[in-house]
Amino acid sequence: RVYGHLHAIANAMVSGMRGIFAEHGVPASITQAGPMWGVTLGDEEPATSYRRVLAGDAHALERLRRACQARGVYMRGSGFGRLFASTAHTKTEVDRSLEAIAEAAGVVKEALVGSRRGA
Repeated sequence: RVYGHLHAIANAMVSGMRGIFAEHGVPASITQAGPMWGVTLGDEEPATSYRRVLAGDAHALERLRRACQARGVYMRGSGFGRLFASTAHTKTEVDRSLEAIAEAAGVVKEALVGSRRGA
């Protein structure tokens, strides 16, 4: 029962994030292993190796974290965009998190465009 809940929360977050990033034209790879998922921004190629994760745009990921936090949603601050479902998460937290991510998508896209101009 607990693992079913964790997987359902993670599946809802991953599906929602993929939809949000696609809708806003934010290149992102979201990989999932059970109740854990990883977000790599700046490229849609699956980040299935350490090198692929390092190739992601860490600046854009940090902007996503900060924009979500400003909206009341805390995303753990590791440089690798790893997120975890918790038994404390409910549909309410998923909905609120996805709402914050949708609002932050513009900030993320701006960060990605800015980093490409500077490259």
